[in-house]
Amino acid sequence: MSEFEINLSDIKIRNVEFQDGIALYNIAKNCSTLDINSQYFYYLMCRDFNQTSVVAICNNEIIGFLIGYLKPNDPNCLFLWQGFVLEKFRKKSITSTMVKKLLNSEISQVVKSVEATICPSNIPSIKLIESITKEKKGRLKTTEFISAENFKGTSHEQELLYRIELPS
Repeated sequence: MSEFEINLSDIKIRNVEFQDGIALYNIAKNCSTLDINSQYFYYLMCRDFNQTSVVAICNNEIIGFLIGYLKPNDPNCLFLWQGFVLEKFRKKSITSTMVKKLLNSEISQVVKSVEATICPSNIPSIKLIESITKEKKGRLKTTEFISAENFKGTSHEQELLYRIELPS
């Protein structure tokens, strides 16, 4: 199946499972734009945050993921920590579909806000947050989270914190 034959109906979204940890690690490892974490970390995320994290699957292969969690100090806030979709599957609204899956799942009963940190150059992620805000009729607030100077010895951009307050 070529990328032109793939449409959203070919993609299945489900909550992560423990064994998905290695696939998430391999996707992150092979992506130059993601901060890479250890294999152990991805297994922990899949085990401990399986209700707030999802994968996108096409032809039995994980082609994208979105890791989120409810913030311990603000348990009504879903923090979207790391997400990625393989290049050949982009521009098919897969990341948006993964976010909607989370916001329409059982956790939606407690989620009153959504947060994500995004570098200013990551225009697709910024547009995604803006579209989710509009669709959910929320209020968006953006603040500086981590300045570039705080990323010592790297060329990492600053991270801005995007917070969507959802209507009651």
